[in-house]
Amino acid sequence: GTPSGNVTVSDGTDSCFLALAGGAGSCVLTSTTAGAKTLTATYAGTANYTGSASSGTAHTVNEASTVLQISGDAPDPSVTGEAVTVSWNTIIVVSPGSGTPTGLVTVSDGSGASCSAALAAGSCSLTLPLAGSRTLTATYAGDANYSTSASAGSSLTVSGAATTTAITAHTPNP
Repeated sequence: GTPSGNVTVSDGTDSCFLALAGGAGSCVLTSTTAGAKTLTATYAGTANYTGSASSGTAHTVNEASTVLQISGDAPDPSVTGEAVTVSWNTIIVVSPGSGTPTGLVTVSDGSGASCSAALAAGSCSLTLPLAGSRTLTATYAGDANYSTSASAGSSLTVSGAATTTAITAHTPNP
């Protein structure tokens, strides 16, 4: 005869179900975590057929790739010692990956100044102590399920801070 009924395919965390049609079938299993998995298929059985399970097949789920971009920096131009807020777009998970990454983004000017914030925060404040042209780069550290990524450079001009000079005393007078 031809078995009927349901089969569950699992990777140990996530699963999909299928109803047997003619004794065979397939389902789409979407793993939500990266790492080494063992895929098993379990047949529930019916009144006429006993249940059974496969011995397991090794399968690896890689981290999803990500893309991060700086969306702005303000004020630009800025002056030495002034806090600059650097913003980034929500990180893009490259297909076929999906989901919501977590973790930290670090913004650096390439000469030692940096700031960090949670990816979800969308920005951090960076204080640049030296005048000149800077190239800001945002780097996502990744997490267990999403790979690291770095933005393309974003230009920022830092001008010298304005100063004033005043004579406060002079002696002898006269």
